[in-house]
Amino acid sequence: MKVLRANKTIDGYSTIKIETNKIYLKGKILDYEFNKLTESIARAGLIYPIIIMKKEKMYECVTGNQRLKYALDNQFDLIDCIIINNISERKNILTTTYISPTNYENFES
Repeated sequence: MKVLRANKTIDGYSTIKIETNKIYLKGKILDYEFNKLTESIARAGLIYPIIIMKKEKMYECVTGNQRLKYALDNQFDLIDCIIINNISERKNILTTTYISPTNYENFES
C-alpha cells in the first residue's frame, strides 16, 4: 500500500490516513502551481497534511487540493489528513500554522 505521509503535524489536531479515493477535489488546479508543487513534493515530501471535512459517505478536500491531486496522479492509496468539523476550524489552522495572513485570501471558500 502506497502512503503519502506528512513531514509535520499541526498542534492540537490529529493526523490520520484516509484512502485517497474517498476524498473529492473541490476547486480548480492551476497547472503552473501544480507543477511547482510536484517538484517540491518529489524533493521534500509532503510537508503538511491536507484538511478535509466529512460530507455524507465521502470527504471534501477543503485545503490541499493540489497535494491530493498529486497523490491521486501518483497512485497513492492513503494520504495524511486532518478532519475538521466546520469551516471555522480550517481558518484557525491556516492562520495559526503555515499560511501567512497576506496569502490567506487565496484560501477563502
